[in-house]
Amino acid sequence: MNMSAKNTSVENIANQIPVDKFYTYDELTQSLQCAAAAYPDLVTVSSIAESPMKRQVWCVEVAERRNGRPLHRRPALLMTGNLHAIELAGSCGALHLLRSLLEGYVTRDPQIVRLLQEQVVYIVPRLTVDATEYVLQSLHEVRSRRFDEREPNALYPHDVNQDGRVLFMRRPSRDGGYIKSSRDERIMLPCRGDEAGDAPRYDVTFEGLIHEWDGGAFSRREERLDFNRNFPAGWQPNFTSYIHGRYPLSEPETRGLAEFVLVHPNITRVVDYHTGNTAVFPPSGAVQSKALHAADAALIAKLGRRAEALTGFPFISGYTELSTGQIAAPLPGSFKDWIYEHTGATALILELGDFHNYLGISTKDYMCYPTVAEREEQMMLALLEWHDRHPEAGLFFEWEPFDHPQLGPVEIGGLNWVDWRNPPLHEMESVCANCTRFVLEVAELKPDVTVGESEVTPLGGSLYKVAVSVRNDGELPTHITQRGRETHPTEELQVSLNAVCAESAGAESASAESANQASLEFIVGRASTWIGHLEPGASRRIEWVVRTPQSPQASTRADGTGSDAGSGLRVSVEGARGVYVEASIEL
Repeated sequence: MNMSAKNTSVENIANQIPVDKFYTYDELTQSLQCAAAAYPDLVTVSSIAESPMKRQVWCVEVAERRNGRPLHRRPALLMTGNLHAIELAGSCGALHLLRSLLEGYVTRDPQIVRLLQEQVVYIVPRLTVDATEYVLQSLHEVRSRRFDEREPNALYPHDVNQDGRVLFMRRPSRDGGYIKSSRDERIMLPCRGDEAGDAPRYDVTFEGLIHEWDGGAFSRREERLDFNRNFPAGWQPNFTSYIHGRYPLSEPETRGLAEFVLVHPNITRVVDYHTGNTAVFPPSGAVQSKALHAADAALIAKLGRRAEALTGFPFISGYTELSTGQIAAPLPGSFKDWIYEHTGATALILELGDFHNYLGISTKDYMCYPTVAEREEQMMLALLEWHDRHPEAGLFFEWEPFDHPQLGPVEIGGLNWVDWRNPPLHEMESVCANCTRFVLEVAELKPDVTVGESEVTPLGGSLYKVAVSVRNDGELPTHITQRGRETHPTEELQVSLNAVCAESAGAESASAESANQASLEFIVGRASTWIGHLEPGASRRIEWVVRTPQSPQASTRADGTGSDAGSGLRVSVEGARGVYVEASIEL
């Protein structure tokens, strides 16, 4: 990608940030840095963590800086992707969002221009910066991190036939747990006990070698870690596996993301991209029948239903809801649960789907087959039918015989996990576009605090009675959710009144502000007043009686039309959750 400031038409932006490919770390880094170089007043790229292999976890900050209030005083939205290494569509979706913001800014789309002037969008396109590189190189499935720990008599992944891939091995075995499908012998179906009948049984494992094998039975254990089980929300140790991590936020990547969120309390909306059967998942604490707060459940359900309408993904508590009708049990250490429970922000997962979802197998279809074997067979039949029509795409690798150095004759082949566990690349543009539309709608959902008409009553000499009304015209309360009121108990709105002299108008320094406050004597009221939170449509009236050092003298504008507003008062309303507004008051 070679994006320059002179070459940023909509067509060029689209060409230079394609989403119909899976990006390596270097390609992703280059795309983000080129966007920042082309739009230095709009895009900033920084690292929020460094991986064990010294790769950076990039965060893209998108906001117009030339105008408007400081970024930490604006409401912020966070979009994250690729918490799981195999789920590369998350990075594609992140780049599509970035591209859409740039295109909208270039074409002066009113919604996006207003968004970037009034808010901040943070994009973390990939958390699994190490494991994703391994996945792209090997096509071997990894959740978030793999540990290359080898124990005697344990199979470990290895490209034994040296074709550049780590696929699957199958071999006849009297005690094997798989049989060939009667409908297509390329499909291996799990079986239990007498389910196999007279069919030959097979052992199916990932491609690899057995470490220090003594010739007997061997295990298939492969240690993996799941970043989406490593957050401190219902975290539980797993004493038989590293999958949850040694402790909450044990990994530098998850810890860096959590720290970034916590130092940005203005992040009030979060959308996390995954793949898997298409779905929209709410936080466990905001599922309506078991919600911590009914109002929060209603709000997040409203967002979830809108996501469902825009994407076609079902809004459900978990996959088991489709097959059992029961609310899914919370998963330990989930990022979305941590976001809601510990910050009070709204949070949703968008599951963009696996390849088979775009071949006519819906999430409900997939989950409602009576047995795992039927589910796997129907999915594989659809995938293989597509593969036979498009063999050049490499969705499936035909089983090829190979003389394994330890196991003897085996066959190596199977699905391309990278392609299968993501939407088809030829569908990626439309998939990401639907998700981006939803994210932009989420961005519109926020408090909108304004300062109404002020009333100034001279009381004689340099005494004035000042009254203002502060109102929330937005769709969200200033505490965002009821849970947000609990997680940020001290972050109520603060209303401040300052004197503004002509020579100091616009001064931003702390010393200038202190000097202006000191120039007012508060007879009734205080320089800064806490007014609690404002629900949508609610307002507060604040009154002061102040004495100025001397009555401001009206000046005349250059056009002779009357008094200049350079001298007077300034009222500001601020809340740490992205609320800030100022208004001038003439005396």
